[in-house]
Amino acid sequence: MGKRTIAVLLLIVFCLSACQKGQQLVFDDLQLTLPETYINLSSEDYAADADFLYGNEGLILLGFAENRADLNDCTLAAYTELLILGNDLGCIPEQTNFGYRFSYEAPVEDEYYIYEVGIYASQDRFWTIQCYCLAEDHPRYTEEIARIFDSIQILS
Repeated sequence: MGKRTIAVLLLIVFCLSACQKGQQLVFDDLQLTLPETYINLSSEDYAADADFLYGNEGLILLGFAENRADLNDCTLAAYTELLILGNDLGCIPEQTNFGYRFSYEAPVEDEYYIYEVGIYASQDRFWTIQCYCLAEDHPRYTEEIARIFDSIQILS
C-alpha cells in the first residue's frame, strides 16, 4: 500500500470517528447519545413538562417518563396506542427492536412541525422520546433523528 492510500484510509477513519462523537446522556434507566451541538434547555421556555429537554438550532428533543405501576400492567403496545388515540394523532406506529416509532405533523400557531416519536419500556417506566422540527427543515434532520433513536438503550 502506498503512502497516499494509507493517508486516505487514515482520513476516512478519522472522519468516521469524528462523526460518531457525541454526548452520552443517562436519565435513570435510559441512555442516548446526542450530537455535541445539543444543549440542555429549560422546560419553561417550551411549555413542556418534560423529564429532559435538549435542542440545537432547529431540532428539539424531549423525553417523558411514565411510571408503569400507575398504568395497571399496561403493555408497551397498549401504551403506544393510548398515546396515539388520546392525542388524536391518527398515525400508525411501527414496531422496532426495542419499542415503537411513529411520526405526525401538527400546526403550532402559523407553522407546521413534524414530530418523530419513540416509545420504550424499561422495567419501571415507559419512555416517550420526541424529536420535532419545522416541517420544511425535516429533510435536513432525518438522518440525525435516526441516529439519536438508534442510540437509545434501556439500561434495566
